[in-house]
Amino acid sequence: MSPATNGLPVDMERINDATGGDEEFLAELVEIFLEDAELRLDEIQGAVNSEDPDELRKTAHKLKGSSANMGANGLMSIAKILEDMGASGVVRDASTHMEGLTAEYARVKIALEQLVSGQAS
Repeated sequence: MSPATNGLPVDMERINDATGGDEEFLAELVEIFLEDAELRLDEIQGAVNSEDPDELRKTAHKLKGSSANMGANGLMSIAKILEDMGASGVVRDASTHMEGLTAEYARVKIALEQLVSGQAS
């Protein structure tokens, strides 16, 4: 379970603060985040598969930052673990964390898509 509010994978207060309640801006922000996060997940998976600690560190750092900005605290935490693994040069257990990262991203994606569609109606 991620440390977001109300058991949700995203901190709704953080998102509302970031968007100021602007539904159009929220939709754009979510779209950009999801596109970027999927790219980062692919890059992280590639770094894990090739056991490339520097690439793992760099790409996990990028996902960590964007996740923090979106209030996806669980996703941010797992990305931090992977970033730290890359920085230490020890990536042999990274695939286990990659599974958690992928699962948490799926939760975040569903929550954000529901948020956008719920506000649009």
